[in-house]
Amino acid sequence: MIRIGDLTLPDESVAVRERRDTDPDLPVRTIRITGSVGDAGTQAELESRLDDVARAALGGDTGVVELSLRPGRRIAARLQRLDREVHRTAREAVFTALFTSGQALEEADRETQLSWDIQAWGAALPLENEGTASADVHIEFTAPGAVLIPAFDDGVRRLTYSGIMSPGQVLVMDGAARRVTLNDTDVTAQVSGDYPQLAPGNNTLRFYDDFDSAHQGAAIVRWRARWW
Repeated sequence: MIRIGDLTLPDESVAVRERRDTDPDLPVRTIRITGSVGDAGTQAELESRLDDVARAALGGDTGVVELSLRPGRRIAARLQRLDREVHRTAREAVFTALFTSGQALEEADRETQLSWDIQAWGAALPLENEGTASADVHIEFTAPGAVLIPAFDDGVRRLTYSGIMSPGQVLVMDGAARRVTLNDTDVTAQVSGDYPQLAPGNNTLRFYDDFDSAHQGAAIVRWRARWW
Protein backbone atom coordinates (compact mmCIF):
# COMPACT_ATOMS: atom_id res chain seq x y z
CA MET A 1 0.00 0.00 0.00
CA ILE A 2 1.18 3.52 -0.83
CA ARG A 3 0.47 6.22 1.72
CA ILE A 4 0.36 9.99 1.14
CA GLY A 5 -0.08 11.62 4.53
CA ASP A 6 -3.18 10.01 6.03
CA LEU A 7 -4.44 8.74 2.66
CA THR A 8 -3.73 5.11 1.77
CA LEU A 9 -3.88 3.98 -1.86
CA PRO A 10 -3.91 0.36 -3.04
CA ASP A 11 -0.79 -0.81 -4.90
CA GLU A 12 -2.75 -1.81 -7.99
CA SER A 13 -4.01 1.74 -8.53
CA VAL A 14 -0.68 3.64 -8.32
CA ALA A 15 2.79 3.71 -9.87
CA VAL A 16 5.83 5.26 -8.18
CA ARG A 17 8.95 6.62 -9.84
CA GLU A 18 11.93 7.80 -7.77
CA ARG A 19 15.08 9.69 -8.69
CA ARG A 20 18.09 10.57 -6.55
CA ASP A 21 20.45 13.42 -7.40
CA THR A 22 23.95 14.18 -6.19
CA ASP A 23 23.93 17.73 -7.59
CA PRO A 24 23.87 20.01 -4.50
CA ASP A 25 21.61 22.46 -6.35
CA LEU A 26 18.89 19.80 -6.78
CA PRO A 27 16.64 18.03 -4.23
CA VAL A 28 18.15 14.80 -2.93
CA ARG A 29 15.12 12.75 -3.97
CA THR A 30 12.32 13.29 -6.47
CA ILE A 31 9.24 11.10 -6.12
CA ARG A 32 6.48 10.91 -8.72
CA ILE A 33 3.25 9.11 -7.78
CA THR A 34 0.75 8.46 -10.55
CA GLY A 35 -2.57 6.85 -9.77
CA SER A 36 -6.21 6.33 -10.43
CA VAL A 37 -8.96 6.97 -7.93
CA GLY A 38 -11.15 4.32 -9.55
CA ASP A 39 -14.52 4.49 -11.19
CA ALA A 40 -17.45 6.22 -9.54
CA GLY A 41 -21.16 6.73 -10.05
CA THR A 42 -20.91 10.49 -10.53
CA GLN A 43 -18.44 13.10 -11.62
CA ALA A 44 -18.85 14.81 -8.26
CA GLU A 45 -17.64 11.67 -6.52
CA LEU A 46 -14.56 11.53 -8.76
CA GLU A 47 -13.77 15.17 -8.03
CA SER A 48 -14.19 14.51 -4.31
CA ARG A 49 -11.68 11.67 -4.46
CA LEU A 50 -9.19 13.89 -6.27
CA ASP A 51 -9.74 16.54 -3.62
CA ASP A 52 -8.79 13.95 -0.99
CA VAL A 53 -5.52 13.30 -2.83
CA ALA A 54 -4.78 17.03 -3.05
CA ARG A 55 -5.54 17.61 0.63
CA ALA A 56 -3.24 14.78 1.73
CA ALA A 57 -0.46 15.74 -0.67
CA LEU A 58 -0.34 19.40 0.36
CA GLY A 59 0.78 18.49 3.89
CA GLY A 60 -1.33 20.93 5.89
CA ASP A 61 0.08 24.11 7.42
CA THR A 62 3.72 22.99 7.27
CA GLY A 63 3.64 21.80 3.66
CA VAL A 64 5.54 18.67 4.73
CA VAL A 65 3.85 15.36 3.98
CA GLU A 66 4.88 11.88 5.11
CA LEU A 67 5.09 9.38 2.27
CA SER A 68 5.20 5.61 2.67
CA LEU A 69 6.38 3.94 -0.52
CA ARG A 70 7.33 0.61 1.06
CA PRO A 71 5.78 -1.24 4.01
CA GLY A 72 6.96 0.04 7.39
CA ARG A 73 8.98 2.96 5.99
CA ARG A 74 8.45 6.69 5.67
CA ILE A 75 10.06 9.77 4.15
CA ALA A 76 9.19 13.45 4.56
CA ALA A 77 8.60 15.37 1.34
CA ARG A 78 7.00 18.47 -0.15
CA LEU A 79 4.55 18.62 -3.03
CA GLN A 80 5.89 20.49 -6.05
CA ARG A 81 3.17 19.80 -8.60
CA LEU A 82 -0.18 18.04 -8.77
CA ASP A 83 -1.92 17.21 -12.05
CA ARG A 84 -5.46 15.85 -12.06
CA GLU A 85 -7.64 14.63 -14.91
CA VAL A 86 -11.23 13.42 -15.03
CA HIS A 87 -12.45 11.21 -17.86
CA ARG A 88 -16.10 12.21 -17.87
CA THR A 89 -17.46 9.49 -20.15
CA ALA A 90 -15.47 6.67 -18.59
CA ARG A 91 -16.17 7.95 -15.08
CA GLU A 92 -12.53 7.63 -14.12
CA ALA A 93 -10.04 10.10 -12.66
CA VAL A 94 -6.23 10.04 -12.55
CA PHE A 95 -3.58 12.17 -10.87
CA THR A 96 0.17 12.72 -10.88
CA ALA A 97 1.82 14.13 -7.76
CA LEU A 98 5.46 15.26 -7.86
CA PHE A 99 7.27 15.45 -4.52
CA THR A 100 10.80 16.42 -3.55
CA SER A 101 12.67 15.49 -0.37
CA GLY A 102 15.91 16.60 1.24
CA GLN A 103 16.24 13.20 2.92
CA ALA A 104 18.69 10.72 1.45
CA LEU A 105 17.26 7.85 3.50
CA GLU A 106 13.90 6.32 4.30
CA GLU A 107 13.33 5.49 7.96
CA ALA A 108 11.14 3.08 9.86
CA ASP A 109 7.75 4.53 10.69
CA ARG A 110 8.03 3.04 14.18
CA GLU A 111 10.87 3.11 16.68
CA THR A 112 12.41 -0.11 17.93
CA GLN A 113 12.81 -0.08 21.72
CA LEU A 114 14.67 -2.40 24.09
CA SER A 115 15.01 -2.35 27.87
CA TRP A 116 18.45 -3.05 29.31
CA ASP A 117 19.13 -4.10 32.92
CA ILE A 118 22.78 -3.22 33.56
CA GLN A 119 24.44 -5.12 36.39
CA ALA A 120 28.16 -5.06 35.60
CA TRP A 121 30.99 -3.02 34.10
CA GLY A 122 31.18 -3.88 30.41
CA ALA A 123 27.57 -5.12 30.32
CA ALA A 124 26.50 -5.96 26.77
CA LEU A 125 23.22 -5.56 24.89
CA PRO A 126 22.99 -7.45 21.57
CA LEU A 127 20.59 -5.95 19.04
CA GLU A 128 19.85 -6.01 15.34
CA ASN A 129 19.41 -3.15 12.89
CA GLU A 130 17.21 -4.37 10.03
CA GLY A 131 17.98 -1.38 7.82
CA THR A 132 20.65 -1.01 5.15
CA ALA A 133 22.16 2.15 6.66
CA SER A 134 23.53 3.04 10.08
CA ALA A 135 20.94 4.18 12.65
CA ASP A 136 21.31 6.81 15.36
CA VAL A 137 20.71 5.59 18.91
CA HIS A 138 18.74 7.21 21.73
CA ILE A 139 19.81 5.95 25.18
CA GLU A 140 17.96 6.82 28.39
CA PHE A 141 19.99 5.67 31.40
CA THR A 142 18.72 5.81 34.99
CA ALA A 143 21.19 5.46 37.85
CA PRO A 144 19.99 3.51 40.93
CA GLY A 145 23.09 4.54 42.86
CA ALA A 146 26.01 6.91 42.35
CA VAL A 147 27.42 6.37 38.85
CA LEU A 148 30.73 7.98 37.91
CA ILE A 149 31.69 8.76 34.32
CA PRO A 150 29.16 6.52 32.49
CA ALA A 151 29.90 5.64 28.86
CA PHE A 152 28.20 3.74 26.07
CA ASP A 153 30.13 2.04 23.29
CA ASP A 154 29.17 0.36 19.99
CA GLY A 155 32.58 -1.27 19.46
CA VAL A 156 33.77 1.59 17.26
CA ARG A 157 32.43 4.77 18.88
CA ARG A 158 32.20 5.60 22.58
CA LEU A 159 30.40 8.52 24.22
CA THR A 160 31.43 9.37 27.79
CA TYR A 161 29.77 11.70 30.28
CA SER A 162 32.52 13.14 32.49
CA GLY A 163 30.31 13.87 35.50
CA ILE A 164 28.77 12.01 38.42
CA MET A 165 25.15 10.81 38.43
CA SER A 166 23.27 10.79 41.74
CA PRO A 167 20.74 8.03 42.55
CA GLY A 168 17.59 8.44 40.46
CA GLN A 169 19.07 10.82 37.91
CA VAL A 170 18.41 10.19 34.22
CA LEU A 171 21.02 10.67 31.51
CA VAL A 172 19.73 10.89 27.94
CA MET A 173 22.10 10.51 25.00
CA ASP A 174 20.27 11.51 21.81
CA GLY A 175 22.34 10.46 18.81
CA ALA A 176 20.01 12.01 16.24
CA ALA A 177 20.00 15.42 17.94
CA ARG A 178 23.65 15.14 19.03
CA ARG A 179 22.57 16.25 22.49
CA VAL A 180 22.97 14.90 26.04
CA THR A 181 20.82 15.87 29.02
CA LEU A 182 20.91 15.04 32.72
CA ASN A 183 17.48 15.38 34.32
CA ASP A 184 16.50 17.59 31.32
CA THR A 185 19.53 19.89 31.78
CA ASP A 186 21.79 20.12 28.73
CA VAL A 187 25.21 18.63 29.57
CA THR A 188 26.43 18.12 26.00
CA ALA A 189 29.53 20.18 26.79
CA GLN A 190 30.49 17.57 29.39
CA VAL A 191 30.66 14.60 27.05
CA SER A 192 33.54 13.37 24.94
CA GLY A 193 33.92 10.90 22.11
CA ASP A 194 31.34 10.07 19.47
CA TYR A 195 27.71 8.98 19.59
CA PRO A 196 27.18 5.21 19.19
CA GLN A 197 25.44 4.02 16.03
CA LEU A 198 23.98 0.75 14.85
CA ALA A 199 25.45 -0.64 11.67
CA PRO A 200 23.20 -2.78 9.45
CA GLY A 201 22.83 -6.26 10.92
CA ASN A 202 23.95 -7.46 14.34
CA ASN A 203 25.38 -5.01 16.88
CA THR A 204 26.42 -4.91 20.52
CA LEU A 205 26.18 -1.92 22.84
CA ARG A 206 28.30 -1.93 25.99
CA PHE A 207 28.20 0.06 29.20
CA TYR A 208 31.26 1.29 31.08
CA ASP A 209 31.79 3.49 34.11
CA ASP A 210 34.52 4.34 36.61
CA PHE A 211 35.97 1.40 38.56
CA ASP A 212 34.76 2.99 41.82
CA SER A 213 31.25 3.42 40.41
CA ALA A 214 28.12 1.33 40.96
CA HIS A 215 28.29 -0.56 37.62
CA GLN A 216 24.49 -0.70 37.63
CA GLY A 217 21.54 1.02 36.01
CA ALA A 218 18.47 0.69 33.84
CA ALA A 219 18.55 1.82 30.23
CA ILE A 220 16.03 2.15 27.43
CA VAL A 221 17.54 2.02 23.95
CA ARG A 222 15.56 3.30 20.96
CA TRP A 223 16.31 3.70 17.27
CA ARG A 224 14.71 3.86 13.84
CA ALA A 225 16.07 1.65 11.10
CA ARG A 226 17.03 3.48 7.90
CA TRP A 227 17.31 2.42 4.28
CA TRP A 228 19.13 3.86 1.28
